[in-house]
Amino acid sequence: MHGTIHDAVIADVRARQVQGEREYGQKHLLFNGLDGLTEAYEEALDQAFWLRQEIEERRLRQCPDLPGFPLTLTACLRAPILIGDGWKKHGGWRGGEVRDARL
Repeated sequence: MHGTIHDAVIADVRARQVQGEREYGQKHLLFNGLDGLTEAYEEALDQAFWLRQEIEERRLRQCPDLPGFPLTLTACLRAPILIGDGWKKHGGWRGGEVRDARL
């Protein structure tokens, strides 16, 4: 039986705590000399880059004929989504259903 999303997040937090203790030699403490708001904002910016990379890579794998990079997020969301057995590990499109993802 698979665990819940909550279980997965809790496991991620525990793993992150172990990693942080190993890297910094202590748990995440209050008044640690860092500006938590700035640190979180910078992490959010990093997250935006990783998310956009994944959006663009999926778009290019699924619909390489769309207009070139950069594409607006709205245009990415309107690109077809391949589901079913569409993308195989090696070899690209092999059939499967194509759905229009337009909102």
